Amino acid sequence: MADESESTSLVRFVRVVLPWLLGAGMGALYLVTLNHWVSPESMWLVANVSGLNYRAELFGPVTYLLTCPFRWLPPVWIPPALNLFTAGCATVSLAWLARTVALLPHDRTSAQRRRLLGESPLLAIRTAWLPPALAVLVCGLQLTFWENAIAATGEMFQLLLFAWLVRCLVELRADGNRARLPRFALVYGLAVANDWAMLAFGPLFFLAAVWAARANPFNLRFLERILTEVNDRWLSLTKRFLNAFRPFNPRLWAAILGCFLAGLSLLLLMPLLASWPDNAQMGFWPGVLWVFQTYRRLLGVVPRGVVLLLCLTSVLPALFMTLRWRSVTAGAGATDRLADGVFHSIHGFLLAVCLWTALDFPLSPRRVGLGFSCLRLYYLGALSAGYFSGYFLLVFGTKQRDRSRRTRPLARVTSQSLAAMAWVALVAVPACLLWKNLPPIHTSRHGAFESYTAQLERLLPPPGAAVLNGDPLRLLCLETTLMRRGQQAAYLTIDDSLLSREPGYFQYMQQRYPDAHLVPPSFRLPGDLTNRAVMTAWLQELATTRDVYYMSPVADYMGEFFSLQPRGLFYQLKPLVGNALEPEPLPPQLLAENRAFWLAFAAGPLLELARHTQPPETTAPPRPGQRLLRAVYPKAEPDPWAVSVGGWCSQAFDAWGVELQRADQLAEAGACFRLALQLNSDNAAAQINRDFNQTLQAHQPAIIQSAQQLEAHLGKWRSWAQILAMNGPIDEPNACYSLGMLFIKAELFRQAAREFARAQVLAPGYPEAAAGYAAATTGLAEQLVAQANQTRLLLGYSYLRQGKLDAARQEYERAAQSSTTNAYLAYYGLAEVAYRANDTAAAIKYGELYLSNAPPDSGGTPVIQAHLAELRNGNPAALKP
Repeated sequence: MADESESTSLVRFVRVVLPWLLGAGMGALYLVTLNHWVSPESMWLVANVSGLNYRAELFGPVTYLLTCPFRWLPPVWIPPALNLFTAGCATVSLAWLARTVALLPHDRTSAQRRRLLGESPLLAIRTAWLPPALAVLVCGLQLTFWENAIAATGEMFQLLLFAWLVRCLVELRADGNRARLPRFALVYGLAVANDWAMLAFGPLFFLAAVWAARANPFNLRFLERILTEVNDRWLSLTKRFLNAFRPFNPRLWAAILGCFLAGLSLLLLMPLLASWPDNAQMGFWPGVLWVFQTYRRLLGVVPRGVVLLLCLTSVLPALFMTLRWRSVTAGAGATDRLADGVFHSIHGFLLAVCLWTALDFPLSPRRVGLGFSCLRLYYLGALSAGYFSGYFLLVFGTKQRDRSRRTRPLARVTSQSLAAMAWVALVAVPACLLWKNLPPIHTSRHGAFESYTAQLERLLPPPGAAVLNGDPLRLLCLETTLMRRGQQAAYLTIDDSLLSREPGYFQYMQQRYPDAHLVPPSFRLPGDLTNRAVMTAWLQELATTRDVYYMSPVADYMGEFFSLQPRGLFYQLKPLVGNALEPEPLPPQLLAENRAFWLAFAAGPLLELARHTQPPETTAPPRPGQRLLRAVYPKAEPDPWAVSVGGWCSQAFDAWGVELQRADQLAEAGACFRLALQLNSDNAAAQINRDFNQTLQAHQPAIIQSAQQLEAHLGKWRSWAQILAMNGPIDEPNACYSLGMLFIKAELFRQAAREFARAQVLAPGYPEAAAGYAAATTGLAEQLVAQANQTRLLLGYSYLRQGKLDAARQEYERAAQSSTTNAYLAYYGLAEVAYRANDTAAAIKYGELYLSNAPPDSGGTPVIQAHLAELRNGNPAALKP
């Protein structure tokens, strides 16, 4: 009786108390290693909650609803609060994992059934606490799980829903309460609405729910019942039908379907909010269609071969442990022992696979998951590891109920050894995970990304400045840095890629920065800023009221009207004076400030960044122990965010080297190019600059290369424009000539002339560069005339709308004299001015000039024809505005 009560208390402890103790222990570890601010992975969720993201949120409606309270917090509290919420989700998920392992039945094989105590199929031995503990440690210390548990990436809450579904199935299998099925369907519908990956688990969850509730209406016994009831001639046809389908329980299945659709309907929430009239960015049905198309596209993005590999280490073991195998024979014959040996081998192999997967061997989800976190697969692998460890504890750590079957000494030693393996796994695997994963966790909190944001914080421009960039991630780094300093309102951050593509982005900025008093350019609507010329004019006006900075050394089309002055990792946009082609040289003080910064950067953050970007290679031959370790652990993967940060800093080093080279500081420039390649060995711009810098230092003449030789410099890059945007500026005559030709095609004549002029300086007597310079300056002169003419046309139209006919006439006459291609627009304006002034002769004259010069499909042709008809008939009517 004492043994039974002791067993009952142990079972209650393992199933009720132990899961929360294990979860609390892992939660404490996550709190100690918690990211105190924003990580690259959590930046997008923080941006959505903080209102930093302009684009409409179309996915994750459940996450959106749960994070709504966080939106009311002060901005500086949002990232830590989201990280704490994520750690809480991880804690609860692991607690549910432990309870799920404790509720798994262990009557799957005959060897297990011979050792179970009582009628319950659940594990009730003294070591029953070990499988849940092993599962929690294997899952909780796995690197991907750990990374997502200490930073608000949004993945952990989605795993929480998955963990609840798995636990619900096991609870349903244990107590047979079918009332759980509607709740299960509701939560699964919510999970599918929140994450596309849950849709892939739909067939498995359906079969598992049917199996757990024993509610399958399509089994053989159900079909036999239908035939029996239908053939009962003593009952009416209606009663036969009702009796036959009574086990089917249509109300239950209707409730399941209704609950699933109710949860899935939340998928419409985000498109509905995106189409809300107050701030509509797209229509409701286009938003819904976009969500469905994205789900379909993501479900097919992973190749089937990769899916199969991922399932072999996670889904397959979980499916295997659900199968109940019948005994081969009723006795202890050779066939029975052979079957037991086969099952022991399979269980041991699957346990090893699950543990090895947690250690991130080459076929683990982290290695072949194509960038997806695959937390659910790791979760299933840990669940399977817990079950298989319980299998060995039960089969080899306990005695059989049938005492008549004697155990041989060799079999007894083997059983004890195999049972001890579970204890070794409990200690060795978590120790290996800690030893392997703790350094990357420390790096994620104090690594390259944190170093980069610290440099941004150190080099912030003066308050009131506007900072632009076309890379949303780099701009978010700055915005989260300002959030931490409480200076969000002190700076104007602008994504120029959205400004040039999204008509509503300017209104978003006006709402976000009401104190900045942003207004569109003169005579333009906010949506006109999607025109690059209009946007550049607006930036020129903005630069007259505040300092404007860029976060990249290459400003694309803005280089036509601005020069970029380096200030560390920022670049101030200085409007070009008049029609100057070349920017003013850097002042000595600014040159000294930048030199001091880059020397300090090279002596400090650069070394740490290079270590994370490119781990050092060992040249000594590996020892036998090291070979075994390399077989288990592949080559350390570089930090992906260190690679990104290294690319940004490599681009900045290359740009600073170009500035030094143009200032005749050749030795320092060569050092900068080498440091740029140390951070990013694929930086094609730095490679070209380094090689040519050596030529300059050796006082050798530049070699003019052919087009084929120039193409060889591209390497993996598609064009010179891509090298310029990704790697930085180039200061080599052949590359300058290629860039000049590229700018001419894009009608960026000022930058083209600048590149051709630099090519002539670096390679005197470069005939193609001289010809290109002449073509660029000619194109620039024509472009300036066209721009001046466009300005006159806009002024004339403005004066015309205001009723200032004399001023409008003067502007239109100047436009007609200075333009030959668009003179018809000036004739149209002059005709309208004369029409309003009742000057019949002038109106007819300019109207006829307009008709003879305007394109056939011009929109003003019907208006002018109507006016000419009225004037010639002697009945001029008032012009409608």
